[in-house]
Amino acid sequence: MRKLTLRKSFGQKVLLGVDIGTQGAKAVLVSLDGDVLGQGYFTYTIKRSQDGYAEQDPERDWWNGCQKAIATAFHQAQVSSELISAIGFSAQTPNVVLVDNNGISIRPAIIWQDRRSGQNATQIETTLTETHLWSRQHFPLTAHSYLAPLMWLRQNEPEIYQKAALKLTTPGYFLFRLTGRNAVDPAIASGMIPLYSLEQKKWDRRICDLFSIPVTDLPEILSSHTIAAPLLPKAAEELGLPPGIPVMVGTGDSMADLLSAGVFLPGQVAFTYGTLFGIVKCIPEPMPDTFCFSHSIDDTYLLYSGVPLAGATLHWFRDNFAHTEMERSEKTGENSYDLLSDLGQHIQPGCEGLFAFPFTEHNGDNPETTPGAALVGLNLRHTRDHVYRSFIEGIAYEVRRQLEGMIGSEITEIAAIGGGSKDALWTQVISDVVGVTQHIPILGHGAPFADAYLAGWGCGMFSDIEQLRGWIKPGITVNPTRDHRSIYQNGYQEYLRLGKLLGILNST
Repeated sequence: MRKLTLRKSFGQKVLLGVDIGTQGAKAVLVSLDGDVLGQGYFTYTIKRSQDGYAEQDPERDWWNGCQKAIATAFHQAQVSSELISAIGFSAQTPNVVLVDNNGISIRPAIIWQDRRSGQNATQIETTLTETHLWSRQHFPLTAHSYLAPLMWLRQNEPEIYQKAALKLTTPGYFLFRLTGRNAVDPAIASGMIPLYSLEQKKWDRRICDLFSIPVTDLPEILSSHTIAAPLLPKAAEELGLPPGIPVMVGTGDSMADLLSAGVFLPGQVAFTYGTLFGIVKCIPEPMPDTFCFSHSIDDTYLLYSGVPLAGATLHWFRDNFAHTEMERSEKTGENSYDLLSDLGQHIQPGCEGLFAFPFTEHNGDNPETTPGAALVGLNLRHTRDHVYRSFIEGIAYEVRRQLEGMIGSEITEIAAIGGGSKDALWTQVISDVVGVTQHIPILGHGAPFADAYLAGWGCGMFSDIEQLRGWIKPGITVNPTRDHRSIYQNGYQEYLRLGKLLGILNST
């Protein structure tokens, strides 16, 4: 592991990292050698006043949550706020926040889970396609795209829209409250779909003009570890910090999570084990007409793919067919998925010819159109344990298919993150089927941990992003099982054949 080399003058300083997530605000105080001295967390909720709506109050939820989280971190660390040398932060995105001249929100923020602007997204995509500004091969615009909820506000709440001094994202709101500067990093800008050009690394004036979005109203684009400005006196007072502390531009929470797992160089891949099994690949150049965004590190991009309802498939199985394990879990405190994993370990790879296709997507507006999962080859020898393992193998086959379809630089390293990465069966089957070694780092603190490093880097305490490796604690390594290679190679070919035959997988 690469050892950090620190300047002696920084020896007594502490870095503050803050993350404004969807479920809560987190803060960590980190020494210059990567030791977490104190941490704080404050939860808040999502207001869903109507079907499809998802809002949060920037003042009551985010700013108040930040105050509480920082106070808890200081209480735990028992260090003076005078020792804070820099602040780095990240936040959920893309959201839309309307604020006044002082950065105070004038209405609840529309967050990324909101679906009210679906029709606006369709209209925007149609307009862009007809004017040849948006390729049909590009990933689809949805209600989660930044411009769609912005247009919904302009159409449905014109007085409030016109009253707003700035239309910000969550990171933009937080930076403006801290420093009075309107800026975002390329990672946030590329998520403000479709206003930013990955290829040109700037706002796309043609698209902005088409939808009457003045480019001058959009934030500056600066590197995530650039010092935006000193902490304002008013913000400092409210947060219990000294004024004048350097504040970085910041980045998105998902990008900071990747940094905390050590995924920031071309060729590195992150597998995110969750409801969505995410596949994120670092590449050196943007890929047009793909699901591609800027990383929070300059000249690095993120190519996305995945299995949308992988974890949800296993959750569905547990809730419907693992009542014994769930009852045992309630009595003993054992993890119900660990109990299922133990059962699945006893089934031979290939599940005696049983193939499963996991749920792949969900139509929130009409659940009846959601494609179903499928079991193929079921016979009287198969048990519940076979079925459970077959779903895990089906997810793994699909992960391999998605990964093989991702272009870009050769894969050099894979980090496994997310709650499901603790599942020994799931991670082992993924390594066996895909044929890769996975590294499961000890994360613990996630996004705000990386934010703290960005703060130190921005102030010259570290020379580059690679020194972050000295902060990351290595965890478990999962290697492919050599004896299972031919079984899963044949199984993968059969998975592709059956999937095309059933119409579940496309024929390309």
